[in-house]
Amino acid sequence: MKRFFLAAFLVLCGCASKKTVAPESPSKSAATTEAAPEKPPVAGTPSESPVFNAPATNEKAPFVPHMENKPLQSYLAMNLPYAPYQALYEQVQKVEGISLTNRGEAHITVITPLEYERVLKKKLSIQEIHQIAESAKIQDAEFTPVCIGRGQKEIHGKTEKTYFVIVESPALVDIRGLIEEAYIKNGGTPHAFIPERYSPHVTLGFTSRDLHHEDGVRKDRSHCIYKFPGQD
Repeated sequence: MKRFFLAAFLVLCGCASKKTVAPESPSKSAATTEAAPEKPPVAGTPSESPVFNAPATNEKAPFVPHMENKPLQSYLAMNLPYAPYQALYEQVQKVEGISLTNRGEAHITVITPLEYERVLKKKLSIQEIHQIAESAKIQDAEFTPVCIGRGQKEIHGKTEKTYFVIVESPALVDIRGLIEEAYIKNGGTPHAFIPERYSPHVTLGFTSRDLHHEDGVRKDRSHCIYKFPGQD
């Protein structure tokens, strides 16, 4: 009988010593196991910058003279294959969401119509300038595409834009130097024509008309909007 009461006493003591643990609330558990939801992207913000590949420079095109007997129609240019620039023209329109016009060809102007009309014409004919360029193998001149640039100007209350490929070419600057030498040799004023004052580029397209230096648009690195891979 004593053993019975002792066993019952021990069982009661054991039950009283056990601790009860309250179950964890569902909300607290979910908070510790579920990651915070990601913030949605801002509308209109691209996830990454578009990639524009530089046009190939190893393909050559025939030389095209520009010797019109009209004001501002005579100039010197390095002619280029059009296909690579047409592809960039189409890509720019898609990325920028804009409709552009172009001339259906590609070239790098080496002597501008204004440079010829206002300065060089006084001592050199456009025929002589083209002869110098062809002797220097202008169509073989090396150049490096740097980026796609954009210039804009307010005209008649509307923002007009032009897009172009900015290039660097010491070889074309050298050809301009040969033309300067011939100009001075023929009695031209030194420093009236400066070969290094030059922003070589390939125009891709524009809204209503092309914009130039005279419009306040400098087609150099300061107007880059999309750099080609590998260019700083």
